[in-house]
Amino acid sequence: MSIGSKIYKRFGLKFALAYRIRKTKRKILREVWIQKILMFYGILKLQRDFEAFKIYQTLREQNTLIVNPKNLQFIISHYDIILQWLNSKEFKEQYIKTNHPYPPLLNPKRLNVKESHFKDFIVSTSDCFDLDLCSKGKFADTESRNDESQSKSIDSIQPYPNLSYESIPAELAWDLNLPLVRGYNGIWLYNSCSGGEATEKFFSYCSGVEFCTICWKFKEYKNAYIYLYQNYLEGKNIIFSFNAWQSGAEKFANLLDKKVPLFSIARDYISRLKTGVNHILGTEPITNRFKFFSLEDKILFPQIYYRGVYKNKPDINIIQKENFSLQWGDFGGLKLKLEWLKNAISKIYFISIDEISGERAFYTFVDLSKKLNFNVSQNSKAFGGKVNRYEGLLMLPCILKVNIKDISKISIEILITTHQLHPNQDEKLIDIMNLINIKIPQENLVLYVKQEEFEVLTNNKVLLQSIQEYFERYFMALKNYIKSVQENLFGEQDILNYFKSNPKLALEFKRKIRGDIEIIKANRPDIVESWKYYQEFERMCEEMDK
Repeated sequence: MSIGSKIYKRFGLKFALAYRIRKTKRKILREVWIQKILMFYGILKLQRDFEAFKIYQTLREQNTLIVNPKNLQFIISHYDIILQWLNSKEFKEQYIKTNHPYPPLLNPKRLNVKESHFKDFIVSTSDCFDLDLCSKGKFADTESRNDESQSKSIDSIQPYPNLSYESIPAELAWDLNLPLVRGYNGIWLYNSCSGGEATEKFFSYCSGVEFCTICWKFKEYKNAYIYLYQNYLEGKNIIFSFNAWQSGAEKFANLLDKKVPLFSIARDYISRLKTGVNHILGTEPITNRFKFFSLEDKILFPQIYYRGVYKNKPDINIIQKENFSLQWGDFGGLKLKLEWLKNAISKIYFISIDEISGERAFYTFVDLSKKLNFNVSQNSKAFGGKVNRYEGLLMLPCILKVNIKDISKISIEILITTHQLHPNQDEKLIDIMNLINIKIPQENLVLYVKQEEFEVLTNNKVLLQSIQEYFERYFMALKNYIKSVQENLFGEQDILNYFKSNPKLALEFKRKIRGDIEIIKANRPDIVESWKYYQEFERMCEEMDK
């Protein structure tokens, strides 16, 4: 049910129409032609002479759309400085000759010069990431060349008298096309249905770094830029993701000019499609009846909803309806994303999804930490289990509250969770799985109690037996629930059979992802060779082409 429908159902037609009007207005105001008009009108209000036309033309030539009156006032007040930079030889060589789509209206080096922690400036765009070399599996390691260029003294760079990154608000910096503050040390090239939830969770176990999955945190890249800009000025180490489907993605990518390692999780494309088809739409509200319960309460688990016509189970036909993808650019968009990011890449590391699964995940993150400058938790167990909970564990974590007078006068709360949700790095909680000795439906499940509660359990056999009997029932019910969820899911073979029945669709999918496969294969041929279902898909398409 859409938001508008929910508002109509709850509050009536008047409020639903008001919501619809506001939504339509926001959509219209985002139209480029509307923004051009608003920008010109805004300039004309502030500069009531022929100079307004010149300022407007200058901004349009630099692919800039500014409608904020305060930001337009800044442009007018600093127009002479802006014009001096735009007419400089350095600007023309670095941005005009290279056809940079979002050239900055101020010299970034002169803004950076006052900041002692931002002394690594790009002097030449000759060190851009070479996409042709990437497609051939030959990475030009620009890190050493970049270090050489960055070692040039900045003493000769004359700073702006009263302007710096610190003095310019983040929203204004976005409108001025200023490169993002250079506090980042790595970029995660996001691919949907490729271990995204696990990647984010594993980073949360690490120290010395924050992790920002932009597509889950922000609706548009302008807001992501503002967030990162402000945090990098504070000296924070944040690794962020990059995807192509949100508003402002191309501009954001082109405002990254510090060369850093980029890593990307690569997964069998048929397995990605399978996960996309099985991707949940949501669940019934997970209220307290699923989260908090006692020994006497009925054991309940939430209903899961899926995309497509069936709602209570996945619909494989969404492969056609959704253009193979959850979001635009997921399949077949790798080359475009790398092109946008070419000024920010020193080297790409393709990582097989197998390398972030099971015991290998911990060692993969140890290796990543050396490349991206952060510290890995020594709790390797937290990295070893399944993070995704869509197959029957969405209600976790939940709590069993034991408070039965004829058993014990003491109330005990048992946390039902996983090692991934609660890595217990401070070891303040005690796992009672061995104490109750019950077979569990999934290896990463864990039952935690506090130290004082553990002592009560070990000294009260009646209470312990009661809890043991309860979890025998609970885990049996959970096992059946997980099984019922999994029985509705499609597997890779189902996807392949669907393509066999739809040969035109199969060949269209092959053409769509060809560029992605070539880039990955050129740099990590072992990964593509390990893709069992994709290899079968290739053979199937070859037969169709005959």
